[in-house]
Amino acid sequence: MEKLRHKGLGAIYLGLDSYLLSQEERLVKRLSVYDPLSHNLDAAKHDIEQLLAGESIDYFEYMQDVGKKAEKAKRLKFTGPILLKGCML
Repeated sequence: MEKLRHKGLGAIYLGLDSYLLSQEERLVKRLSVYDPLSHNLDAAKHDIEQLLAGESIDYFEYMQDVGKKAEKAKRLKFTGPILLKGCML
């Protein structure tokens, strides 16, 4: 991302971990974090569609060090390509 900014380019980074179901839900459903069903892909799709439509989204980044989503959202708006981390197709 820094290299893009240095060249005057913009991009949006979305980590699919930010769309994980809660740990409690995953345990009840017996889902591993590697199972695509452990993610709220409808919410991810909605956010991507909103960004592509020029709308801003509230993005709760997943914090790997504590294993949960941030309590405070980042407000993101479309600035260029959308980079998806953790895309399981």
